[in-house]
Amino acid sequence: MILALCAGFLSGVLGFVPLYGANEYARRSSITNSSTYLALFFAAFVLSFAILAGSASLCLIFARRSVVLPFVLAEFFALVVIAILYSVRKLLRR
Repeated sequence: MILALCAGFLSGVLGFVPLYGANEYARRSSITNSSTYLALFFAAFVLSFAILAGSASLCLIFARRSVVLPFVLAEFFALVVIAILYSVRKLLRR
């Protein structure tokens, strides 16, 4: 169970990486077209969802059924907490 929680946390953090990368790329580049900006974040969102859904599917296929729920909950809470901490850090730096 502890292994499932740790793996879920790691998967949640990895799910945030595309969103972070898109934000940093958009901040450093000179994107003037809003559709390009939105397309970048939509692609990052789809990639993030693919990482999260793929790891949850792999957990469902290869692990016991009793560890799937803790894995998915750890994944979800890790993604939410990382996103909140990143947003608060960005807010406080301004």
